[in-house]
Amino acid sequence: MRPRRGLLVVSDLHLGAGVDPNTGLLSRHEDFLFDEEFAAFLDHHRSDALWSEVEWTLIIAGDFIDFLQVTDLPSPPGSEEEVPAAGSGLRSDPTYGLKAGPKESAWKLSRVAEGHPRTFRALAEFAQTHRVVIISGNHDAEFVFPEVRTQLQRELGRCLGKSGSEFADTVEFNPWFYLEDGVYVEHGHQYDSWNSFRFVLDPRLAATQGGNTPNRNDLELPLGTLFVRYVFNRVELDLPFADNLKPARRFLLWFALFRPWSALRFFLRDGCEMLRRIRRKWTSPEGEAQESKAATPFVLEEGVSQARPKEEGRWSSRDIALMEELNRLAETPVLSDHHSLKRRIFRRLTGPVVLPTLIVLALAWFGASLLQVVRPFLVFTLPAPLASQLDTLWGRLPAHLQDFLLGSFWLFAGLTAFSYRRLQRPDTRLRDRLRERSAAVRRVAGCSHVIMGHTHDADRLRDPQGAYFNCGTWTKVFSPEERVIREEKELTFVRLLRIENGWRGDLMRWEGIACDSRPALVFRDR
Repeated sequence: MRPRRGLLVVSDLHLGAGVDPNTGLLSRHEDFLFDEEFAAFLDHHRSDALWSEVEWTLIIAGDFIDFLQVTDLPSPPGSEEEVPAAGSGLRSDPTYGLKAGPKESAWKLSRVAEGHPRTFRALAEFAQTHRVVIISGNHDAEFVFPEVRTQLQRELGRCLGKSGSEFADTVEFNPWFYLEDGVYVEHGHQYDSWNSFRFVLDPRLAATQGGNTPNRNDLELPLGTLFVRYVFNRVELDLPFADNLKPARRFLLWFALFRPWSALRFFLRDGCEMLRRIRRKWTSPEGEAQESKAATPFVLEEGVSQARPKEEGRWSSRDIALMEELNRLAETPVLSDHHSLKRRIFRRLTGPVVLPTLIVLALAWFGASLLQVVRPFLVFTLPAPLASQLDTLWGRLPAHLQDFLLGSFWLFAGLTAFSYRRLQRPDTRLRDRLRERSAAVRRVAGCSHVIMGHTHDADRLRDPQGAYFNCGTWTKVFSPEERVIREEKELTFVRLLRIENGWRGDLMRWEGIACDSRPALVFRDR
């Protein structure tokens, strides 16, 4: 009897440097704290008798490895720590860590494997008998480098005392999406303009002017990536799990309100460094080459992993037409050109910031005038000596200074209340956009099930023709938004089983202690 086919889809594990094997201390940038739970999840579906007749495909739908938040540097020559061969000649920044190149990312991957031995061993054991598909996300776009893909296979082989080549057939890499038998899976960052890539199949920099070959040692990083590298990584040295407060806008408001001096220090120092890097990108020959590349037709670069398996890497005209249609659904990156970014910043300022500020300012001056009227009545509520001193002191101030002080007070109070209100307001724009795009993907790709991640917010939508799922995350999430009846950890995944007339499955939550799973609970919309 032929075993049934099954799909296990997880997303956003965000494995970082983990626990230092020499000190036993956890990296301050680490988000994945559930090695034992994830290993139990894989072991359960690999060996449990209930699933013994199921041929599983594990799909990690993006952000498996968080290359952005591995800031460790190789030890200098002569130290006790042995640096891998890939670690020679690495380009690094002493403040912000290694760059996003092939050798640098391969070394980061080896460091992640050291910090998460239990997860890598469980994944290696699973890949011996079942298929594993790894889709690139915005935090692990480095899988575009062949050196990084080879390094992952090598690390899996090292866990079992084997060579990495033994996993070449069971571990696949897809830079964009997985599409097979009516199921479509991608990470979802292409629908987020802050984290999307202009060239999702090949985010490497194009050739510089006068060059004949592309610079294969650098990625064209989106704004969200730069923000993590130059701001969030620095903030987490003081506030671990800063990037776990979702959405990021909510953390920034909280940071500015409750840690104003720290926020000012970080943004003036690291934020300015990020802006310098962006400006350098726009004015460099590489940036001009990217603009030239953007004008070229939609082309698949040689040597890039395919979005779905094809013999000899060949693509039919139908395949290319499908990807062109899917590519039109993506959001334009905010860094695609500086004029677009300036317009977006202007709209953001004139919308939620400038206009409310003007309204609050007008109310502030009105409040100052009103307080001048009721001030004599307030004097009677205070003890006589204190009231007399305050009245005398206030009367000595010039009238314009009185108005300025009162207006400033009311302005500060109004802006604080306004910011706090925005802090509490649920932000569902990205969630709604992924829902909208999933419906379009179903029409374009002709599939019944669409699965994404990226938002860290598990989601489920069903209709008679199929379903849309968001896998959520296996990291801690701190958010007032409670669409999912959540704890700080969700451990959510999608499990589908092939039946005669299609697929059957659901969004599930892994019960780590009980080594079992149950359907995840999601609130309906208002």
